[in-house]
Amino acid sequence: MFRTILAVAAALCVAGAAQAKDLHKDGMTVAEVQRWLQDAGLRAEVMKDDDGSEFLLSSAEGLNFVVFLLDCKGPRCASLQFALFGAEEQTVAFEAVNAWNLQHRFTTAMRSDEGHLFFRQDVASAPGVTDTGLDDQLAIWLTSLPDMREMLTK
Repeated sequence: MFRTILAVAAALCVAGAAQAKDLHKDGMTVAEVQRWLQDAGLRAEVMKDDDGSEFLLSSAEGLNFVVFLLDCKGPRCASLQFALFGAEEQTVAFEAVNAWNLQHRFTTAMRSDEGHLFFRQDVASAPGVTDTGLDDQLAIWLTSLPDMREMLTK
């Protein structure tokens, strides 16, 4: 499965070898994020939160994760957040979360008040962001997934 992630990351790099294109100055729509994830070979199912806001459900490395669209003005959102949540019954010590964060620069581990583990990576999608820059952020997330899996199975 790690080879799949490497293949997606390589494809994103090759795609980025062409001229980088600026994203819309106000960010991306849900449909654009969905298409971007699908073009990277990932599942991208549009879901609705309890408040009606849309997010995307995706997966790689056998792990389900979500992509939240944040800082939205109308249909366009200036930032995205990748998030992966551990099992409700699993708890983790603060020391393990701190150790993760010391070793991983872009993807952050967090612990809820109840001790539940989750990971996130914030990504700007406007202004001045290119499709290549966005692809690079996705590659960082995808290459962090095996480490997340390891921490989730400890």
